[in-house]
Parts: sequence; C-alpha cells; structure tokens
Amino acid sequence: MKRYGYLLLLLICCTVLELHAQNLSNRNLFVVRIGDGSASLTTAATPVYLDEYSTAGTLIRTIAMPVVNSGINKKLTLSGKYAYEGYPVLSPDGQSVCLFGYDAALGTASIGTSASSTINRTAGIIYANNTINTSTSVTDAFSAVNARCAVFDGNNGIWMTGGTTGVRYAQVGATTSTALTTVTGRAINVFDGQLYMSSTSGDTRIATVGPGVLPITGQAVTNLPGYPATGSPCQFFLADVCNTVPGPDVLYVADNTAGVFKYSLVNGTWVSNGKVGIASDQYVGITGNATNGSVVMYATRKSGTGDAGGGELVSITDHSGLNGTFSATPVVLATAAANTVFRGLCYSFTPVPPDEVLPISLQAFSVQKSNLTTTINWSSSSEKESAYFEVQRAQDDGQFKEIGKVLAHGYSDKTIHYRYVDANPLKGLNYYRLKSVDTNGQFSLSDIRFTQFANTAAATIQAIYPNDKVLEMLISMPEPGLTTLRIIDMSGKVVSTEQLNLDAGFTKIKPRVNLILGTYIASISTTQGEISTKFIKQ
Repeated sequence: MKRYGYLLLLLICCTVLELHAQNLSNRNLFVVRIGDGSASLTTAATPVYLDEYSTAGTLIRTIAMPVVNSGINKKLTLSGKYAYEGYPVLSPDGQSVCLFGYDAALGTASIGTSASSTINRTAGIIYANNTINTSTSVTDAFSAVNARCAVFDGNNGIWMTGGTTGVRYAQVGATTSTALTTVTGRAINVFDGQLYMSSTSGDTRIATVGPGVLPITGQAVTNLPGYPATGSPCQFFLADVCNTVPGPDVLYVADNTAGVFKYSLVNGTWVSNGKVGIASDQYVGITGNATNGSVVMYATRKSGTGDAGGGELVSITDHSGLNGTFSATPVVLATAAANTVFRGLCYSFTPVPPDEVLPISLQAFSVQKSNLTTTINWSSSSEKESAYFEVQRAQDDGQFKEIGKVLAHGYSDKTIHYRYVDANPLKGLNYYRLKSVDTNGQFSLSDIRFTQFANTAAATIQAIYPNDKVLEMLISMPEPGLTTLRIIDMSGKVVSTEQLNLDAGFTKIKPRVNLILGTYIASISTTQGEISTKFIKQ
C-alpha cells in the first residue's frame, strides 16, 4: 500500500498554554532585551539578547543574537525604541523559540522604515541544543515597516507579522514569503492548534487566522466574538482553567495603553473580567500557565521608547477562575539596566535529553525544496574527532534510512558549512535528519526537518493532544467513511486498534487506550491510503 502523508504534529496539552504538552510551571522565562548598556537607545539597529530568568527573577544566562552574517545565518537586530517588536514565541513542541528582526548591521539607521529588499526581515530560531538558525531572511515582507513577531511550528514553517501586509508564511531558510491575510498583526501565537494574532487594524484586536489548522495559503481573520474593537493589544495568551470544557476558555492580553485584560469564554462569547494595571504601566509582553484553576502569568511593562530604555519583569497570579473578577497585585521580579530595554517574553524551552545532544556542535540545519529536489544545508561551529555525517530520510512510518554520506572536517573550532542534495525525494512528506558519527563510532542525531512533494492523502491527522489526562486526536476526512486507527509503540507492537465511522471535515476523537509515557506512532487507513505520524505521551 502506498503511504501518503500530511503531518502537522502539535504536542498540545489542553490544560496548559502555548500548545505544549510539557508542564510549563517548571519552566524558566526568556525575556527579550535590546541594547548592551554601552550607549543610549536609538531607532538604529541594536544588539538583541534572550535573557533567561527563573520565575523568581534570577538571571540564569544570556543568549546573544548574531550581529554578523556567518554562512547561511544572517544578522538579527532590532530597533532600540520601538515598542511593537521583539515578541518571542515558544514553538509547539517546546524545543525552540522564534524571534523576528532585521538583517541589519549594528548602527544602521531607522531600520523600521527600511526597504525589506535592502534590509531583509530575519526570523531567528533558537533551539534547545543551543544552536541558532537565522537563515530565514525574507526580501518581500514588511517593507518600510517594523518586523514584529514570528512563530515557528517546530518543523519547517514560520508565520510572521509586521507593520503592514498582514500575516505571512515562509519555510525555514527561505528568502521569500506568502501573504496569508491583509490584516496587520502585532503578536502571533498558536493555542490548541489555532493560529491567533493581536492587531489594531480596523475592528480587529484579538483574532483567529484561518479555520484551526496552521495555514499556508490565504485565510480569513476573525475577531474573537465579544472582544471589543478598541485598545492596543500586544502579546497575549489563552488558558484552559475549566477542565470540564475542552479547549482554552480564558484570555489575558497585554495592552500598552491600559494594562492586562482578562476575558472568559461564556456561551461562545468572550466576556470581560476586568484588568490589572494602568496606562502608564505600558504592558507589552505576557505569557502564563494554568494550574488547578488558577493562572500564574509573567509580563513585561514600563519599557517605553526613551533613550535610556527601561522595563520590568513582573509576576501576576489570578485565582478567580473562569469568569471571575480579575484583581491582583503585580510582583516585580527584575528590572532592565540603564540603556537597555525589555520587550516581549515567553517560556523557555525544555532541556535537551543527553542522548539528543550532538557531539559535533551543529550551528544550523535546514532543508529547502527546489523544483523536484531537496537541498539540505548544515554547518558546525566546532568539531573534534568527527568522521562523517549520514543523511537520513523517512516518511510517516518514522523508519529513517541512509540516503547519503558527507565526510566531516575532523577537527575545527571554526564554522564549517556542508550541503547535500536529495535528487529523488519521495511523494508526500520527506523527513530528514543528520547522524553525526565520530572516529570512535559514537554518534548522535539531529532534529528533524521536512519537505513535501505531491501529497494526495485521503485522510489526515491534523493534530495530536497527548496530555497527562486524556489522549485526543484531530482527524480530517474529505468525505464520510470508515477508517482504522492504530497506535503502535516504538517496538512495533500495536497497542490499540479501533474502527471509526467519521463524518467529512474535522473530527476530534479520544482513542480508548491508556498509554504509558513514551513515543508512539498513530496510523489511520482508509480505502484510499494510509498515513502515520509520531507523537510523544508525556
């Protein structure tokens, strides 16, 4: 039987935030800091840092964004005096953070009004294994306006917002993008499989983009029912505080002209529950986590646009639950140093398990579809006793096989660039990874990237929600019919088989199986084909 595949794998926990199956309550925070403190802030290109803080406000470490080009990686700088950019987003799998900025040299004047054909807009991906990929630098997006926010799906797609021209989509490593909407966005994020954005365009403030599956073509933008057509929303997040009702039911919004707003979903309408803060607080960044009906959130405020910068990282706790009145006192955790400024924030990524850390320090790894071939590019920042890279490919069965081998440099403390072309990719999704092998035969595996060719699957698994209470799947059927769902563990054992009679369109199901923690393959088959995808029960 031929295998067809269209995979949008999302590790989603319906009782926590930002689409992550992991427990966010034990994560640190990433705060975007602009400026190194050596000079007053200006509208020119300024160095950017991700400062990792504990939730108690202790600075753990700092990750600097690149300020010079290196191989396929581009610069990523931001303006020192613009409040509506510098919003980081944690990826759905919790293993990377995306940040949007400019391929501009330090000191380049007025980058927010520069032509994108001259100063490209750069989406940077910071991975949990400490590599940074800034190869996505588009020439056709947000020209003469600010680069604001981007979200990376953890595979190969990036969704971006800027001062005008709506939401745009690009693949990792691309130089051009696709327009999805004409509505201008500020922050963008994914919750429960749905793409959302904040905006001040017309009557749009907090809105959905598309029908609930991450889009790659033109989509409608719909303001949340009940949310007012006023205000100045920046970052936002949704939480599920009522576990008896599936999906997000509470919304928190950082509004830099009013404070932090709370809204609850009541009978299909978002109802205001009040706010914390005042206009002079200038809230711009926010993220949070729901636990046992309460929400602990973290926000950045008092950043402003002055020469000296500024800003505070605060925590806010809401115990009022669904549709409860929002009343709390923010606790200051950290303050920006002089001549630096805080912008947005997000949770930090999950530490990489020891068996996933590469003995060769990969600096970048990307795949790019080119006509009927796939070009695979990667680079190492250091090598010691490295022998070769094995390029591996798989389809939705998850069975990786070697398709090529590239000799490594051996010893190096400089950036080394590599390239391999897959001249015969398979139909459907092609997953790629690198096996780095040293001279002693020891090896480690990279993250996975993918491209897609001529996909014609009849049914698709659109999302998997493997939380700690119940397993749910979102399945799309082009027409009504029978399908067989199988769940297979990594030893090849079929742990569950179900016959399902599904309607056309999207159906959320709950397989009747109790799974222990681990990695599994979900497979659905119809008379027209079969599709499989991996997921992790955590």
